[in-house]
Amino acid sequence: MTAGKVQVFCFDKTGTLTKAGLEFFGVQTTVAGSFTPMVYSLNETTDLFAKAVTTCHAVTDLNGTLIGNPVDVEQFRASGGVIAPESEYLDTIQAGNAVMHIVRRFQFVHARASMSVAVLDGSDVHVFVKGSFERIKEISRPESLPADYDKVCADLAREGCYVLAIAHKRVDVPIEQLHEQAQDEVESGCEFAGLLVFKNMLKPDTADAIAELKHGSTRTVMITGDTALTGVYIARKCGLMPSGTRVILGESASPNDPVCWIDVDTQEPVTDLAGALSELGSDGFPTTELAVGGTAFQYLCSTGEIDALLLNIRVFARMRPMDKVECVQLHMRYAVTAMCGDGGNDCGALRAAHVGIALSDAEASIVSPFSSSDRSVNSCVELLRESRAGLATSFANFAALICYGQVMSGIVRMSIFYFSVSLTENLWMLIDGGIATGMALTISLSGPAKRLARYRPTSRILGPQMLAAVGGT
Repeated sequence: MTAGKVQVFCFDKTGTLTKAGLEFFGVQTTVAGSFTPMVYSLNETTDLFAKAVTTCHAVTDLNGTLIGNPVDVEQFRASGGVIAPESEYLDTIQAGNAVMHIVRRFQFVHARASMSVAVLDGSDVHVFVKGSFERIKEISRPESLPADYDKVCADLAREGCYVLAIAHKRVDVPIEQLHEQAQDEVESGCEFAGLLVFKNMLKPDTADAIAELKHGSTRTVMITGDTALTGVYIARKCGLMPSGTRVILGESASPNDPVCWIDVDTQEPVTDLAGALSELGSDGFPTTELAVGGTAFQYLCSTGEIDALLLNIRVFARMRPMDKVECVQLHMRYAVTAMCGDGGNDCGALRAAHVGIALSDAEASIVSPFSSSDRSVNSCVELLRESRAGLATSFANFAALICYGQVMSGIVRMSIFYFSVSLTENLWMLIDGGIATGMALTISLSGPAKRLARYRPTSRILGPQMLAAVGGT
C-alpha cells in the first residue's frame, strides 16, 4: 500500500538509469606536465600507462569468465591482458611480451574512492593507484599535475564520461617490506600518470520511464557516487531535469568549508541563490535546478541549510553509501520516498526508504522489499501502477461495503413499512453471497490504469473523498 503513495523517487545512476557496463572510451596521459591528446586505444599510449591499466584492478578469471566490478572488467578487456591460471603471487598477468606479477593489492573502498596494486615487472616494482580524479589529485605530487587538470576532468565529466585517474611510483624496497607497509604509506609520493575514460550510456527506456513518473506527479531525484557534472549530463539526457533548465552546482573543498555555487554552463559564480530559485517559468515551475557534491551535502546537513534547499536539489553527487542513506531519510521527512538502485552501495538507502526496489539479483535484492530481474526503470513505473491500483481498489471495496449496508438498510425499511414484506434469511444470504461478494470481486479484479494518473489515490480512510463518497449515499 505504501508504494501507492510514493511522492519522491530517488535513483542511483550507474546500472540503474544507465547501463550496468561502461564502455572504454580512451586514455589521456601527460608529457612534461601537460596533457597529451586523447587516444582511443592502449596500443597508442605509453608502455607504463598500458601496464597500469592492465594490472590496476581486482578482476579474476574463473574458467574463462572474467569476474569483478564491471568497470574493472571493461578496463581489463581493453588492455588485452591475460590472467595466468596459476601463480605463486596474487595474480600473474601477461600483456604482449610483458609478464607482470601482482604482489600486493588494496581493494577499492568507497570511503577512499581508490584502489592500488604493487606490481613486480622484471626487477622493477611499481605501485599503481586508481581512483576518482579528485582522490588521485589529493595523493599525487603537485608538480606532476597538469595546470589544467581540473578543467580537463570537468570537461570530460560534462560530456557524460566516467573518468578515473591513475598515479604511479617506483619503489626500491624488498617485496617482504612492502607487505608490511600500510596503504597510505604504499600510495604516498605517487606521480600522476593519466586519465582512464569510459562512456556511461543511458538505458534505452530510461527517458520514457522518467517521463511517465513525472506525468504521475512523482518527483525524481538522482543520488550517485559519480561526479556532479556527469550526473547533471545524465539527468538532462534522461529528462530528470527539463531541457533549458539552468543548473547551479554547489561544491565545497571539505565538509567544514562553505559551499560555493557555480552555474554549470557558464562557470560563473552565483551569489543570489534565493533569487535564482524564485524565478518561475511560464508553466509556473522554477527555471533553476540545483546539484550538490558529497562534501557540500555534508556541510549543508551540518549547518541545517539542507532543509530549505532539499526539494530544489535534483542531483546529489559523490555520495558515499551512508550519505545516500541520510539523503533518503531527509526526503522521508517531507514525502513518501522510494529508492531504486542496483549495487551494494545502495543497500542502506534501499533498506531505509519507505519503498525500495532493486534492479539486481545480487545483495541489493536481499535488503530491498521489491526486486526486478529485467533491470529496467520501467519496473518502477509498474510498481507504482500496481500499487496505486491496489490502494484504490482497497478503498473502493471499503466504500462499496459501507454503501451496500446503507442501501440494504433502506430496502429493509421500505419493504417493512411500505409493503409489509419481510425478506427471509435465505434471501438475505443470497443477496449477501451474490451481490456483495460479486461486487467485491469485480472491484478487486480491476486492472491498473495503462498510465500513471496525475493524482494519487487517497490514502485517508476518513478523508474528505471517502466521507463524501460514503455520506453521499
